[in-house]
Amino acid sequence: MASNLVVNDILTVRYATFANGQAGLNIVHYLVTAVGVLPGTDIDMAGAVDTVVAPLYKAALPSNAQYYGVSVQRIRPLPVAAAVISNLFTGQGNQLGGGLPGQVSGIAKVSTAVSGARGRGRIYFPFPPLGFTDTTTNVPTIAAIAAYTNLADEILTPFNSNIGGRSATMVPILFHRADATSSPVTGFVVRPRWATQTRRGNYGRPNLYPPL
Repeated sequence: MASNLVVNDILTVRYATFANGQAGLNIVHYLVTAVGVLPGTDIDMAGAVDTVVAPLYKAALPSNAQYYGVSVQRIRPLPVAAAVISNLFTGQGNQLGGGLPGQVSGIAKVSTAVSGARGRGRIYFPFPPLGFTDTTTNVPTIAAIAAYTNLADEILTPFNSNIGGRSATMVPILFHRADATSSPVTGFVVRPRWATQTRRGNYGRPNLYPPL
């Protein structure tokens, strides 16, 4: 059942992909900053996000990996709400051929105005295609950096939902669980190196499909 969004709600959005028995989840938090006279709902927002990011994820995935969809869950104020899912655009990646080993990931460093480790975050982009690595230097190609930059640029900017006259806006944040505060995201940099997420590798625990 849809829940109306309220200003200052904190939402967890999970972006789900899947390959070879492993799930790849990008988890980003957002702060609701505005709602319309008719407030948008969590289902509205999930559909709006899914529509925009689906082609960008598919452009960064090999054909043996799949973009599944997104979930939206209100985590503050308590109690935590049930997650809602949009998977209207589930489908295979667009890059030909297979992927690099499952633990290999692209990476973007995320920044806020807060100094120190508390003000920084990371996004690990799952299941890079074989064609995304330079065979001489073993680093991401220019095309890989461009694809991850396009994806991060969409994930880390405000989202608006406007469906049936209902509207809402959410902005990306780093959520600090220790004290339930947050810091607005101010920028990101996609690193020209591969990173690792061992839980996505061959020795990681198999995940059930669907991953949300």
